[in-house]
Amino acid sequence: MTHQVFISYSSWDKPAAEAVCRELEASGISYWIAARDLIPGSDTPTAIESAIEECQVFVLILSSRSEESLDVFREIEAASRRRKLIIPMRIEDFQPGQMLNYYIRNLHWLDAIHIPISEAASRLSKNILQTIQLLGNAAPAGLKPEQVEPTLSNKEARSSFGRLKGNHKYDVFISYRRETDSQTARLIRAELLQRRFRVFLDVDDLRPGHFDESIMENIRDTPAFIVILSPGSLERCSNPDDWLRKEIACALDSKRMIIPILMPRFQFPAEQQLPEELRSISVHHGVNYSHDFFDAMLEKIVGYLLN
Repeated sequence: MTHQVFISYSSWDKPAAEAVCRELEASGISYWIAARDLIPGSDTPTAIESAIEECQVFVLILSSRSEESLDVFREIEAASRRRKLIIPMRIEDFQPGQMLNYYIRNLHWLDAIHIPISEAASRLSKNILQTIQLLGNAAPAGLKPEQVEPTLSNKEARSSFGRLKGNHKYDVFISYRRETDSQTARLIRAELLQRRFRVFLDVDDLRPGHFDESIMENIRDTPAFIVILSPGSLERCSNPDDWLRKEIACALDSKRMIIPILMPRFQFPAEQQLPEELRSISVHHGVNYSHDFFDAMLEKIVGYLLN
């Protein structure tokens, strides 16, 4: 059975998981939950891995009990490995430990601490519905991104997005740390596709061949370069073989339009801590990422692209 959402939770948090299930059902969103969908006698690890592979959104019911659950840890690790969109819903006022925090530290949490669980589940359901619609409409099967009709009632985007096009294959290249920012990259790509920009994202657009040559060729040939910067994302750039360093350096050297997306708590390192070829990245106008004001943030990005 196909499903759109996988729900991960400790058995101690079953009431919260059931509240989420009720809201998803009311919204017509299909979901997978172990208490209902695991077949007795089946190969449990294989069934869970398959369910996570199939889902579009991974919901984590976050509490001190989930922190202690080995099953929850395995599930979120599997979701992260598959680059699924992870939405933690925190139902208890606590701070995750190091192992769990590794996977969720840069994610936006939906807090259900000071509001009724039913209200939090309703908010979560609306968020998921919007996200699924966004991801589902990004590139319908059989269509190229440039063939997708715009749904945004933004006259400027409709009439002016062609300024970037020229003879380029893509309008925007998105650069990011795979282990921390893949979900953000996918969401931004989906939104820009809705506005009929042609967007290159490596996991979706790389074709068979020489990986490094293809990446650099696409950066040099794409007018705009968006780089997602999370806390610590520039620290590894001291390594000459680091791919984020190579991508940023190529964009700077090619004099692309560079738009840094600054994730919560990100700060640029001191100039002397960056390789000389990257130091000018900090002078480019950045956009502060905001989940709560996501549309306004996207409009600012679009404004830069059309300027």
